[in-house]
Amino acid sequence: MQTIIVIQNSITTLAHFRTSYLNKLLSEGHHIYCIAPIDNRQKAIELVDRGISVAEIRKPESLMGKVLTCLQMNIQILNLTLRNRKSVLVCHFIVTFLMCFPALLFSRVRNLVYVEGLGSAFHGKPNRIFFLRVLLRLATSNVIFCNSHERKLLGHSTDIVTGGIGIELDQYIRFTKSYDFSLNQQNSGSFNILFVGRLIEDKGIIDLLNAFREIRKTIDNVKLTVVGTIDPNNPSSITNAELDIYRAEFLGQIEWTGQVDNVLPFYQSSQVLILPSYCEGSPVCVMEASACGIPSIVYDAPGSNETVVNNVNGYIVEFRNISEIVSRILLLYSDLKLREKFKRTCQNHAIASFDRRIQDGLFLKRLQSLLVIDE
Repeated sequence: MQTIIVIQNSITTLAHFRTSYLNKLLSEGHHIYCIAPIDNRQKAIELVDRGISVAEIRKPESLMGKVLTCLQMNIQILNLTLRNRKSVLVCHFIVTFLMCFPALLFSRVRNLVYVEGLGSAFHGKPNRIFFLRVLLRLATSNVIFCNSHERKLLGHSTDIVTGGIGIELDQYIRFTKSYDFSLNQQNSGSFNILFVGRLIEDKGIIDLLNAFREIRKTIDNVKLTVVGTIDPNNPSSITNAELDIYRAEFLGQIEWTGQVDNVLPFYQSSQVLILPSYCEGSPVCVMEASACGIPSIVYDAPGSNETVVNNVNGYIVEFRNISEIVSRILLLYSDLKLREKFKRTCQNHAIASFDRRIQDGLFLKRLQSLLVIDE
């Protein structure tokens, strides 16, 4: 059995999205060592309780703090890999790859980089994409991708595309079995639209608000719930001052929840998810909505257009076509039978396409091909 070093830009993200495959590796007797900034102490404790070693990496609070965090992570990786040349390094997210590039380059152990979205820094920036592709090829020959668009930009035609990390289907299917979605508009007294994501331009928050201005002209009892927070580290994020202006403009019609631990109740009270994102890896909120029987409206944009199938688990609309978003919302609002049809087709699609056990299997198959080399 071997040591597997998992690096991530957040211990919270690591604990939330990687636990299922980490448990599988632990059950096979591997030693897991996680290196990530500890932005949630309780999550780090939970990982340790599972038998996972966790490096003590401080969450950065300033620019200098970010530099020191990167330095600390690189030192930890080099120390571990120098002591164990047979270890395997797993890197999640491009931002983590860039933070730890020196260690990935010089550690000289087998590594696997999982690209799960390019983000604002690289979207529509071909020179940066070229530079990133060069760095990836210097540091590793083992890359897997969430979607085929990113593989085309950064990888080879033989690289694995997982279709996203998937979701724990059982909790969503179990939830929807006990709830009649055909009645939730009547129960709440309004037609409810949901958005889940950071409040940044690249996630489509401005386009969403422009669409909502038009929608409320036609639907009197419409409500929008925005689940997510601003991101001060992202230049396309709306500011607190702008958020205050939007709160005043849409008083009583938009609920701004901020960050929440459990999104399920918001799916329960919604008829449709809108995610007008400009670029995604493979959007988890669309998977969650589908599993709950709720259609999603997305742009014909990387990642999103591989997660939604038209008329099966939602609609793909022309990129930045606000009027098409509005027309799809009006169609769903006026047709209860259509929403009932989507409940069935969304869930069936989620079961077939978004099961985390299947997605983990693709990832683990690639990882295990690295583990067995010395066995």
